[in-house]
Amino acid sequence: MGLYDSFILTDVFKCPMCGTAYPKTEFQTKDLGECFETIRQGEKAIFNDCLILQDGEYPVYTSCKNCRAWITANAQIENNIFVGINNIVGEKYNPITNAKEEAWDARTKDR
Repeated sequence: MGLYDSFILTDVFKCPMCGTAYPKTEFQTKDLGECFETIRQGEKAIFNDCLILQDGEYPVYTSCKNCRAWITANAQIENNIFVGINNIVGEKYNPITNAKEEAWDARTKDR
């Protein structure tokens, strides 16, 4: 499993697949050194007391507790501050096989 870093979005987040709204959402990433750091929206993006994130977008992910969609997005950093999440994409996965629903449907169609 390994360590990861987290971005906490405090804006209301809606699942792109089912529309369920969450008042606070944790997005995770393994692309920033895996220091088990947490940055909340509006905070300066400093990891491990030394890595200050430059302005830009960093890949993050989460899942919907309601429909189990796998959600990828980008954490947006401006002036070294975590300002929000953008480029949100949801994909439906089968929880048993962890395969995309389309592939699952294709395998079970003739049964």
